[in-house]
Amino acid sequence: MRRRPLTYRTADASKLQGSRLMRRLRDTRGAFLAEHLMSVIFIGLLCVAISAGIGAALSSYRGVTQATDANMLLSRSIEAVKYELDYSLSPPAPFGSYAAYVSPTTHTNVQLSSDDRGIILKGEGIGQDGADSLVLVPSTNGLSHKIVFMQSGGTFVFQIEIYQQGTLVESQNIVVNRVMG
Repeated sequence: MRRRPLTYRTADASKLQGSRLMRRLRDTRGAFLAEHLMSVIFIGLLCVAISAGIGAALSSYRGVTQATDANMLLSRSIEAVKYELDYSLSPPAPFGSYAAYVSPTTHTNVQLSSDDRGIILKGEGIGQDGADSLVLVPSTNGLSHKIVFMQSGGTFVFQIEIYQQGTLVESQNIVVNRVMG
């Protein structure tokens, strides 16, 4: 019996390669490593996104808190200064950075002004332990005051400015309507 030489048909060769391709596609070796790598990459990207969001939220919170603190300090300052000047026992005399009058709080001659401690009353022996100054509204949370007095045509006006590290944050002009004589 004579043997025929082996010849492959092209169809058989494609079947052989197709089965080899199918075997490689079905092979799951290394898939576990690839899945873990994709999970680690996804978790890393998620952490980056969350940390950026937290940073933005904290920055926004700080800005809102500083604005609120400045607004509260301005309100307290206006209330205290307006009371002092509305109920002063003598007409206030403005001198730019301070006003001189008889205070309804201390019943003495005082000068109302501002410095790094806040809005202060200066007068002889009016402070704690006989000091010559009394802090009317203290500076808080890194905020500072500046008060300017003006007189325009018989009307007494003062402006309170609130600063955060040298930058103007809040400001308001107030007209004084004296209640006392």
